Amino acid sequence: MLDRSSGLKHRIEKVLSYSILFLLFIPLNSIGQEHKKGETIFGFEVKGIIPSSILNAGEINLTNDSITVNINPEYGYSFGMIIRHNFTKMFTLETGLHLTKRVFPVTFKHTKGIDELSNVEMISYEIPIQWLLYIQLGEQMYMNTILGISLDIYPSDVTITKESYAYIIIPKSWIQTSLLASVGFEYRTKKSGYYYLGASIHTPFGDMGDFYLSYYHDNSQSEFVTLDTKLTGTYLSADFRYFFNKKAKKKKEIIY
Repeated sequence: MLDRSSGLKHRIEKVLSYSILFLLFIPLNSIGQEHKKGETIFGFEVKGIIPSSILNAGEINLTNDSITVNINPEYGYSFGMIIRHNFTKMFTLETGLHLTKRVFPVTFKHTKGIDELSNVEMISYEIPIQWLLYIQLGEQMYMNTILGISLDIYPSDVTITKESYAYIIIPKSWIQTSLLASVGFEYRTKKSGYYYLGASIHTPFGDMGDFYLSYYHDNSQSEFVTLDTKLTGTYLSADFRYFFNKKAKKKKEIIY
């Protein structure tokens, strides 16, 4: 009951991991001139997840007569590949694949003298599908606004077992959808690619999953306690992006 992961989920996790590594090497052959309308460019993105209490994603406390559990706002990171296609001079569609690692610092306290801090880690994969609207501020500077959705994949449940208690996170579903929104600034060069700094919010349509504490003193059923709560899965992030320019095509010389 503590681990509902199946062989299929583990295979999906491996396939997605290898896909991210494969995509990271695609842009190495795509360096060159500035892209134009109708063209596709590749890039990568790194996000630093910022602990925040926005949209009910703040600190959570679970208590009973003898136990106190404190779940702090998560932190972590996300990285992956982005593919951008320009439909017009102002509108662009982006997609890609990201690996996301989130860490929930959890403190367990018991009146019998237990006071321990654990970091509960959760791995997921995100496939963003988002529209980008950019506004030119200068010759090479643009402001970007992005809105879209993300398909979030959770390969397995998470179980952390201690001497007398355990933490369990069970996702609501192994695949979920979330709303994405971000704003930032992009500096475009003609030969060295595009550089982007911004911030974003990622919030699921509904709860991400359930968090459970199971306490079993002295490894027996004499004092078995279960506390639970919902996890929203919402997070803020600071984002860095880099896009490779298209490689300029050389004209062949005609020799008579």
